[in-house]
Amino acid sequence: MECITDYRELLGWAENPETKRLLLFDGNSLAYRSFYAISELSTTAGRPVNAIFGFLRIILNVMRSFPSSYTAVAFDAGGKTFRHELYPEYKAERKEMPDALAEQLPLIRSLLERLGINFMMEEGIEADDILATIAHSATKCGLRTLIASSDKDLAQLVSENVSLLRPSGRRGDKGVELFDAKKVYEKFGVYPCQMIDYLSLVGDSSDNIPGIPSVGPKTAAQLLERFQCLDGVLENSDKAGNKRVRENLRAHRAAALLARRLVALDTNVQVGKVLEDCRLHGVDLEGLKRFLTELEFQSILAELGLGEKPTKTNEHQADYRTIFDREALDRLVGRLIEREEISIDLETTSTDPMRAEIVGIAVSPCAYKGYYIPVAHSYLGAPRQLPLDVVLAALRGIIEGETPRLIGQNLKYDLVILYRYGLQPRGISFDTMIASRLGHPERRRHNLEGLAAQYLNYKMLSYEELAGKDGDIAAIPVEKAGFYAAEDAEIVSRLRHPLEEVLNKAGAMRLFQEVEMPLLPVLARMELNGILVDERVLAEQGEEILKRLNGIEEDLYEMAGERFNPNSPKQVAMVLFDHLGLPVTERTKTGPSTSARVLTKLAEQHPLPGKLVEFRELEKLMNTYIRRLPEAINPVTGRIHTSFHQVSTATGRLSSSDPNLQNIPIRTELGERIRRAFVAPKGSLLVGADYSQIELRLLAHLAADPALIETFVAGADLHRRTASQIFAIPEERVDHRLRNAAKRINFGIIYGISPYGLARELSIPQGEAKDYIDRFLAAYPRVKGYREQMIKSGIERGYAETILGRRRLLPHLRSGNAAKRNFEKRNAVNTPIQGSAADLIKLAMLRIDSLIEGERLPVKPLLQIHDELVFEVPKQYHKEVAARIKQEMETVMELDVPLVVDVEFGENWSEI
Repeated sequence: MECITDYRELLGWAENPETKRLLLFDGNSLAYRSFYAISELSTTAGRPVNAIFGFLRIILNVMRSFPSSYTAVAFDAGGKTFRHELYPEYKAERKEMPDALAEQLPLIRSLLERLGINFMMEEGIEADDILATIAHSATKCGLRTLIASSDKDLAQLVSENVSLLRPSGRRGDKGVELFDAKKVYEKFGVYPCQMIDYLSLVGDSSDNIPGIPSVGPKTAAQLLERFQCLDGVLENSDKAGNKRVRENLRAHRAAALLARRLVALDTNVQVGKVLEDCRLHGVDLEGLKRFLTELEFQSILAELGLGEKPTKTNEHQADYRTIFDREALDRLVGRLIEREEISIDLETTSTDPMRAEIVGIAVSPCAYKGYYIPVAHSYLGAPRQLPLDVVLAALRGIIEGETPRLIGQNLKYDLVILYRYGLQPRGISFDTMIASRLGHPERRRHNLEGLAAQYLNYKMLSYEELAGKDGDIAAIPVEKAGFYAAEDAEIVSRLRHPLEEVLNKAGAMRLFQEVEMPLLPVLARMELNGILVDERVLAEQGEEILKRLNGIEEDLYEMAGERFNPNSPKQVAMVLFDHLGLPVTERTKTGPSTSARVLTKLAEQHPLPGKLVEFRELEKLMNTYIRRLPEAINPVTGRIHTSFHQVSTATGRLSSSDPNLQNIPIRTELGERIRRAFVAPKGSLLVGADYSQIELRLLAHLAADPALIETFVAGADLHRRTASQIFAIPEERVDHRLRNAAKRINFGIIYGISPYGLARELSIPQGEAKDYIDRFLAAYPRVKGYREQMIKSGIERGYAETILGRRRLLPHLRSGNAAKRNFEKRNAVNTPIQGSAADLIKLAMLRIDSLIEGERLPVKPLLQIHDELVFEVPKQYHKEVAARIKQEMETVMELDVPLVVDVEFGENWSEI
């Protein structure tokens, strides 16, 4: 075949394709898998391309691994099928395809055309039936068939001539797992010829196909092993071991027989001539190149030889050197001190900066020049290296001076370590990870290797290639580690200018320079400070919670009339729906849902679900905090040093991890008790400074609503005033209940709450909730105009923006899916408010840091949680310091309304 040359060159086939093999792809299955496996990948214009990228990756990997002369893809075209006629509820509960996936399917089919791969779809015929028919016809033509799919229904097709290729996440297996008859048996406990009967017994929640209640995969396999087929199982139902199974087999016989007709694939649909229609056509190289260029798949273009291939190494371009002696170190320092800017990167023993030890230091004075200074490579035969204290002393003037300025990737990690070693880095000017995140907020990954591939078309040496997955860099030969480390620093130098262009294009340069980069060392110092934890308090709380859990568990057993595992969704579902007879309100792929939302609804009908919610909440607290927090305490400092992430959220709010301290419950007794374990050292107090109603104040400013502004300027109680307006009563008659309802309405407006959502929140009729919202908008008319303007602006520009210019993309504002469109409308309205609140508290942190540094105040910033800052202050200074902090926070941004900060003191976090 002349066209095979295209594929041999494109895919690097080392051998001729197998002429007696047909490669089939389940288009919808692989598109869905790719869409959810690769989240938030889009072009610079905001077009989602995650499904296309993942789909193409699977196609290329499978075609490389299994060169075949015949290849085709089957898709669902939609429309009612014979299964809907048999069972109108077929797939009735399946969620609508996400818009972002639906808009990519035509492009996937366009991609296949350029690859010369035939695709088949027919309205009213499912892709599985097309695949089954083609595989059946191929066998008659003497072809072996491989079907790439994640769908277990296709296991019924496996035979001597048909195998499945299931995409796999494991390494070293060509990216797929080959399923023959033996593998099917190992996976499901039945042979391929029994798969139809197996699925008939188990059912399929994703397709809403009924099975036999209480018959799960294990039971179904055991029944079929004993009675061979579905008919045998049903005829011998009285011999099934479990009483409940015996009863259900008799009671649901018709459902199982119906399920067998629904799951059996049709091998007689019209698919054309296999040998002619599935033969590879040849690649439209120019069309494919244009297509991949338009979608910005630079790495795939280079990989296929359609663009410039990523350089495997840059030995011929870059000059990387390793420093072993003092003379060479002094010469390097002389070069560095003359530069305006240098890139720095530490090689260490741990990803935890509070425990990491320095193994080597890499620096780059400019693009294409990199140096590595090893200090602690410990393998047998390692060359003599300079002592760390000598190296740090030589570099101190450079690291601590205002110039040269320091740049890097994820610089906060390096700063924490340098602080620990007694250095005070200054002149921090550029972080490639933060720049990428601000320039492309929709993207999830911003690692250095990915940035190099995207902006430099360059393939870096990965850590795994250097040292293995869990390798120790100290055990790596210096010459290898030297290249890797110097490359890390040098690539940052090359990335600086491309990422500056990205920031300018995104309108994020001011935000980057005035907020995020100055904040980076502030967060590093906060991480270094950590917060003191009293393990004894945690242990006491753990004992009390454990007693409560044990008591609740016994209550659950008594209510259920039997013992069961409250942490097992399957056992909980059996108790709720089979034994107690409660209604199934929601389903998942694996069966009836037992989510918190479902349990809360069911609690209105029976006490057990409510008790189960309480059990789960306590279990979550135990597992997330009581058991985990002691593990996070640094053995040297006795403190918890959480990691702060400054650009990981869509709104720009800080988040924390290892451990996450942002999610400790605020308004619950247990959350308060957990906070008691976070304490001030002897002689000090914790000071908490919390912005009061900051988001509502920003709403008043952004909407320019006179009534809202006047309320805040007058220092009135907004919630009481709103209650007066909504419930049409004088303010003095507003009680706590009405004020609380008004408070929920006030904040609900910010988050775009709907009448349905407010009705559920306040437990009132939906019509009444709508009336409350209408009254709010009548009381504050500019708010309605603001909401409409933000949505209109979001549609026109494709993004929402904060006061300081932080952007959030809004790709679904034009979506045909009402739920997604409404969600995006809420983002359009609340992003300027929430995002501006995030920007404001970051500015406050910068002002307070300048105050502390400038006046050398004895203050340690410890935490930033939502709208609150927590500090550690010596007792004798706490009132003076609190007043200064309050002043800085209240004057950090000029708005049409006053900023108000509440300050509290205490010996532990719960007291503030």
